[in-house]
Amino acid sequence: LLPALQSKAIVPFSLVGLSQSGGSQEDCGVDFHEFENFREHILSEALVACYRSSRVYFLRSCASAIEEFCNADHTPHIPYQLEAALFCVGAVAMDASKRALLANASPAAQAAAAKASSFRRGENQSLDIAEDSKRHSEQLARCTESLAKNPSSVTSNPFALAQMCRFIGKYANWYSKAQTPALLDKAAELSLSSFNLAFSSFLDETSSSFIQEMSISPFAEAATALRNILSRCPAHFAKPQALSVLGSGWERLYSNEGSNERINIEDREAICSGICRVLAALPPDQWATSLSALARPTIECLEIVTKKADDSLAATKKATCSSDDFGTLMSVLTRMANEIRLLCTITRSFNLATMKQRDAMASGSKTSTDSVKDPENPLFGMFRRIWPCMSHIAQKFSSYEKITNVLGDFLTDAVSIKGNDGSAMSLLKELSDMSITIMGVAANGDEISAVVPMLGFVREAVDIYGHLADSDVADKASGVTSTTPTASEARQIVEQLLSLGFGALQFSINKANNAGREQGRGQEPTESGPEQQTRVQNRSPDALSGMFSLLTICVERCAILLIQLPSNPGNDREGEGLFTLSVETAASCIHEKEVDVARSSMIFLKTVIDLKGSLSQDTTGSESNVTRARLIIPVMDSAIQRVREDVFMCLITGACGVFPREVLDPAASVLFSLLRILSAEDAEALSAAALNQKQFLLGQEAQLVVLTVLGRCSKGTVAPSVLMDCFADLWQMHQGDDAGAIAGGDVIMDFARKYGA
Repeated sequence: LLPALQSKAIVPFSLVGLSQSGGSQEDCGVDFHEFENFREHILSEALVACYRSSRVYFLRSCASAIEEFCNADHTPHIPYQLEAALFCVGAVAMDASKRALLANASPAAQAAAAKASSFRRGENQSLDIAEDSKRHSEQLARCTESLAKNPSSVTSNPFALAQMCRFIGKYANWYSKAQTPALLDKAAELSLSSFNLAFSSFLDETSSSFIQEMSISPFAEAATALRNILSRCPAHFAKPQALSVLGSGWERLYSNEGSNERINIEDREAICSGICRVLAALPPDQWATSLSALARPTIECLEIVTKKADDSLAATKKATCSSDDFGTLMSVLTRMANEIRLLCTITRSFNLATMKQRDAMASGSKTSTDSVKDPENPLFGMFRRIWPCMSHIAQKFSSYEKITNVLGDFLTDAVSIKGNDGSAMSLLKELSDMSITIMGVAANGDEISAVVPMLGFVREAVDIYGHLADSDVADKASGVTSTTPTASEARQIVEQLLSLGFGALQFSINKANNAGREQGRGQEPTESGPEQQTRVQNRSPDALSGMFSLLTICVERCAILLIQLPSNPGNDREGEGLFTLSVETAASCIHEKEVDVARSSMIFLKTVIDLKGSLSQDTTGSESNVTRARLIIPVMDSAIQRVREDVFMCLITGACGVFPREVLDPAASVLFSLLRILSAEDAEALSAAALNQKQFLLGQEAQLVVLTVLGRCSKGTVAPSVLMDCFADLWQMHQGDDAGAIAGGDVIMDFARKYGA
């Protein structure tokens, strides 16, 4: 069977312009994409089944084929036959890599794997897993050695090159733990040399057309393979020679003309993240220098591109401008956005990779009497270098969506960087100022969707600094003088960000409230006048879901600050706080057709209800908890009282087939939390009223079942999952056009038995 499957993996020669061995060129009946789809799905499943029936034989057969084709005299057919053999080994990588890794495992781990394997195969005899895994490693090493000895066997053909890189990427974990370190070096060398071919090979029209037809380019596969290798064993490459090779490859992306067209931004990000992992494995005193060297070409390119963008923007404002001028500007802005994306990758990857080391250093410095001052985070130096350019971009180009999106990512990644209190707070201030600038540009252009990227940054800032802001508010409310200037500064920054962010979204908030009230009365929301029509279009579902996500983290991290924020001037409900208005907005959005909006509004409401419940039940009596309860409970209780009936009715109605299926679990979770804070009388009255709505079509018997479940939820005798299951059953029974016909029937009796009613 295996030889037949292997032959099916070879691309039909007619699809690549080659004749069969007999000289004919018969049509295979499928196109190239159909063949790739067949291999990736149908043939792959068959190969995995074949491998599991005889693992070592499968790998030995494929390794022999790879070895044979690598050593064979070159013919036009050989690369495609080699590619097929590599595909077969790659198809079983998930299982084969795990089995090969057992060669280095403990005897106990090997015994457990052998037992599990025998159980799956239905055999009583024990498998010699140590010998089996050793043979796996030998065959994978054999494949690698063959490719390394004769790389020209694959580098001459983009299809074979892509498959070799995919093979290396899939087995990267095995390479990183192989008993022979030379295999890791050879895999890395093959990946990097393959990536470098983007600058010199396959430049002819035929090869370029073939690469475009492939599902993924060989250079993308090479970038992924190299990232996987570097990320899994960064310390191995944190040596001068390896760093020099990696640095040269990285700089070629900027020095080689045309590389930006051949290597897309995702592949550059993959390479960049892998290099960042390697740099983080260096001693901390080398971080700043190495990071500066990595970021330098990106920063210099961004500065050049920004100058070009200034010139292109000026050209579009001339009376003689043409469509070509606008096209040039868009092209330049795309390159600008890509370079900022790379700065985000550097920031995020390096920060995550060094976080554990920096935490360990900080912990050691606090306990050691000989400790020295913690060195500055090297990312701060990079930010100082790029800040003038980034500020200029925010001021002049944040009205363009592609720029606003990447600036939002940059701010979000940057705010999570740790440093001493002074440097971290200084960075927060700079990032906040940039965010405020961008939100101001978006507000002036009346583009609500442009605020969405900033909401992610504000959310991250609240998650990190919200507890400091809340502490400062609580201290002031208690008449305590704060002894930490950082807390006061954090409160001012967070408060300003929240006020401006919610202010920019004010129209979406008001619009959602109005729509909710109209739909609550069974009316369709209406608009009139050209100004209203324009502003309705600017209402963004992403903005609403982002707002509720931000509100949720505010409740978790700085609830006291949130409930004291005033509502923005200009709305028709002056005198009410932002928190109360937000709760009403969330209640109005429960029945939104946009799933993300409905789900995020429910999560926000649940968070509010749960916090109110936990504070009410807190018996610790600590001064801080007493202060929090005194400040928070009255406001939250008042807001919940105003919406609880509408929320209760809406949740039950939604479970009767109205909600999208995706929001049933969060809807049940909200209702469960609400039932837990209501008195038994209120819970019973609201439950009865909600089930008497016309949307409930299942009859009195089903009503009694649901009432029983709701009563148990109110008493806390069942878990939230029970109500989730009940909602799912209700929703399913209401899906048919004849839902009312099942009342009193067998389906309802099964429903009653399931919930013990």
